[in-house]
Amino acid sequence: MVPKMLNYITSLADGHRFIVHLYTSWAEYPTTLPSLRNEISYYAAKGIQVDLALRYVPPHGQDGNIKGFAAYVATMVRDFAHQHNLTMIQVTNEPNSPFNQEASDGGYIHPRTALVDGIEAGTEAKDATGSHVALGFNWFYSFGQAADKLWWSGLGKLGGSKFASDVNWVGMDIYPGTYVPASITTSTAASVVAASLGYLRNQLLPLAGINSSVPIGFSEIGWATKPPSRPYSEQATLLTAFVKGACSVQSTYNVRFLQWFKMADNTKYNPASPLATGIMTSTLEPKPAYNSYKTAVSQGCNG
Repeated sequence: MVPKMLNYITSLADGHRFIVHLYTSWAEYPTTLPSLRNEISYYAAKGIQVDLALRYVPPHGQDGNIKGFAAYVATMVRDFAHQHNLTMIQVTNEPNSPFNQEASDGGYIHPRTALVDGIEAGTEAKDATGSHVALGFNWFYSFGQAADKLWWSGLGKLGGSKFASDVNWVGMDIYPGTYVPASITTSTAASVVAASLGYLRNQLLPLAGINSSVPIGFSEIGWATKPPSRPYSEQATLLTAFVKGACSVQSTYNVRFLQWFKMADNTKYNPASPLATGIMTSTLEPKPAYNSYKTAVSQGCNG
């Protein structure tokens, strides 16, 4: 990661509790491991925690090799067992979404099995090493109630009580007003976010046997800018509303984290595309939402 970006992340955290969400994949292992270790160590020196997503992106010819992916998860848990600032490991990424393999794992072979076996292998490695890391997974909101409930009930049947007891947290990826739900306003944004957390907690998690003691939160939440129709100023206002919505049900639904996607717009896409969810531009210029997020980090749910 470029030094300028690291400086902005450090400024954003500003000594407060802050988690950086990093992504890596089975296909990249072990090539990217040295740079990943360096980045995580950098954050450790700055007092910043890391949530590391281990994607089920298979090496060539390995799609569907669940044992291979599970072994990869176990290896990563063991390798980082004593990295004190790696506090969360996410197993797979959006395994319920069969679309866009660049972003989601649901289009590979048997993604739900990869999730279950990955959590189990990670748990064994965690117990063997004494690692403190919290193992969890994320879910993409939403493909409609019927599809959602079918996916979660299938997860419950596949994983059973062992899987449910080994899951330490569950995250949701949601983009209100960008993807689903397609339309929100600044006045409804907070209630939409709160309702999505209630939906996950009360209707979906019980289908997989995951009880209310397991923390939930947002592994990804965002709103895409596209000036002039989707201005930077509106993103900043909505970010504040999203945080307000999550905070309003923090104790009710055991909500423990909110991670904005993403720091900066991706230079390989058109900066004005619907994928421009960054709180900074592709040239690393802060949008107004950067300061809104910094305020949210400093105040938490006490603001």
